Amino acid sequence: MLKLLLIVLCIILCLLSCNQKPEETLSSPSAEILEMESPVISPIPESNAVPETEEIPEPELPVAEPSMVDWTDFVKYDGQTYKGDWGVTTVPPENVEKLLGYIENHVPSEIWNFEEYTVPDNASPHHSIGTPLYAVADNENAVAVYDNIKNIYYLYQLKESKNSNP
Repeated sequence: MLKLLLIVLCIILCLLSCNQKPEETLSSPSAEILEMESPVISPIPESNAVPETEEIPEPELPVAEPSMVDWTDFVKYDGQTYKGDWGVTTVPPENVEKLLGYIENHVPSEIWNFEEYTVPDNASPHHSIGTPLYAVADNENAVAVYDNIKNIYYLYQLKESKNSNP
């Protein structure tokens, strides 16, 4: 009887060490198999079936930024572009004739779409709005731009290029 008691005690200790209750050991293994979830089996594609591809998203375009333009020295008057030489060439006051007009538009240094930008008429990137433009004696291909701070007339010659921007 002692032998039987030792055997039962060993079985109980083994079961406790496995963290199982005695009832669980008595259940049939087929019941455990039935309680398990069955695996999901995906269908095998046919040999001539086209596999589905994931749609690739369009790449994001960078945000547009303005172009910084370092304009040449010019004045656009009456549809014509006149180039200057950064104040090197001046016109003597006695060669200045009638008033032609004024700078009415400022040409910005930041342009969002330079290829499509057109310089407006009566404009300059370097002279203030309201700066007077004068005809030059004996030179119909030039204008004089008056600098009221230095009391000087700067010479601007007609540009021969047909480009819209200087």
